[in-house]
Amino acid sequence: MEIQEIQAVFIDRDGTIGGTGHFIHPMNFVPYSYSKAAFLLLKEHGIKTLCVYKST
Repeated sequence: MEIQEIQAVFIDRDGTIGGTGHFIHPMNFVPYSYSKAAFLLLKEHGIKTLCVYKST
């Protein structure tokens, strides 16, 4: 699959782009150091990104 074929990426927030892998309140959430660069790379290729998390 070429990157041009990808229209959107759904990303789980907790443990994927930051945090500890468990729910963290949004005020306490800290992204990983590489997360911004990864989002920018997707944006440069015109790929929409959607970040989701489970809230109970």
